[in-house]
Amino acid sequence: MTKRVIKFSLGALGMVLLGLGVLYALHFFSPEYRQEQAAIQKLKEIQDQYAKDTYGGNTPEETIKLFIDALKKGDIDLAAKYFDVEHQPKWKGYLENIKNTSGLKPLLDDANRLKLSKKDDRQAFFTIANEKNIVEVTVILSRNEKNRWKIIDL
Repeated sequence: MTKRVIKFSLGALGMVLLGLGVLYALHFFSPEYRQEQAAIQKLKEIQDQYAKDTYGGNTPEETIKLFIDALKKGDIDLAAKYFDVEHQPKWKGYLENIKNTSGLKPLLDDANRLKLSKKDDRQAFFTIANEKNIVEVTVILSRNEKNRWKIIDL
């Protein structure tokens, strides 16, 4: 009788372990798990990009100057690095499109007309107003974790 109980107990334990293994495998290979892992990987990549990012000025004015200098050289790659890390590919594409269609001169002309209109410890706003004092262009900068000013919207 004791051998039967031991065999039965071992069999039941084996079935429980097998069931747990199957549940783990189903979870591991589920679409939700894969999406979660992909999101975690993307977050790590973004954090790495932020950690490695050294572009931007110590002041908002310096960042605007560096951005304009890059545009004057026609260096779209460098100009895009003065934008917030997550949005650099979007703005690089935008700048390349401008360069290829109308050229950078109109953008440079506007950039040189930017005036600092508001600034606090975390954000700065540069604007271009027309002769009626209506704002036509706004450039927003924000200070990142490394105390570098980055363009967040143009």
